Amino acid sequence: MSRNHAISVYTNGDMLPAEAAEMFRNELAESLRARPDADRWRFVTVCAVDSSGHVLGGVHMDIGPMEFGPLAEERLAYLEQLLVLPQNRGQGLGTALLLRAVEESTARGCSHIRCNVSWGNPAAIAVYRRAGFALTCLEDGEYFAVKPTRAASCRA
Repeated sequence: MSRNHAISVYTNGDMLPAEAAEMFRNELAESLRARPDADRWRFVTVCAVDSSGHVLGGVHMDIGPMEFGPLAEERLAYLEQLLVLPQNRGQGLGTALLLRAVEESTARGCSHIRCNVSWGNPAAIAVYRRAGFALTCLEDGEYFAVKPTRAASCRA
């Protein structure tokens, strides 16, 4: 993979590059919507930006509490979107972005990072597998992909 880019991390209150804001418009709208527990959630967007400031791809995730069931006290990262622009695919950028997203979720105390991925998207499935995600079969043409973070493996 060519290293003519930088990977930057943005969260609530940060100004995302305009291309990233457009790329993740729907996910950002959902992350920033008004809700009673908004103070317990943060979004994290990880972007690869080239030397001219163009966004090559990125990951958008929400981080927050489960607040129910046996994981009620856990903080989890919900990966909402992983996107690499078509002209930048096949260079390892998706894997690099995903691994950085795992690092960021670990640094923020998340025990796991999870997402859904379509059965019909073998390239995305390959990226998640390279990054160490386990795939579980779900209904309606999707896998549930999950990865414990180092924060989880450090717990007794």
